[in-house]
Amino acid sequence: MLSKKQLFTRGMLDISPHMLSVIPFGIICGAIGVELGFHPYLVYAMSFIIFGGASQIVFLQLLSGGASSLVAVASVGIINSRHLLYGAVLSEYLEKLSFIKNY
Repeated sequence: MLSKKQLFTRGMLDISPHMLSVIPFGIICGAIGVELGFHPYLVYAMSFIIFGGASQIVFLQLLSGGASSLVAVASVGIINSRHLLYGAVLSEYLEKLSFIKNY
């Protein structure tokens, strides 16, 4: 059985290929947010609340264009609603997996 530290290290190594695609998008989203006039810390903090990349860009553009907060939040919700469909389709495959993978 692996220790918690070994499991964490293994998980970090397993997701590292995905992180290569996330880093450039983060730079692009940050540059767009700063260019639209938002403070860099605000753009960074937004990533903790809004996880979808396309949603982040739409949210920033709507707010900078003068749209109401309600419209911006509703748009983010509609864009992210696709994940409900993804989850419904994948749930039948994922329910057969165990929560902890033994190495």
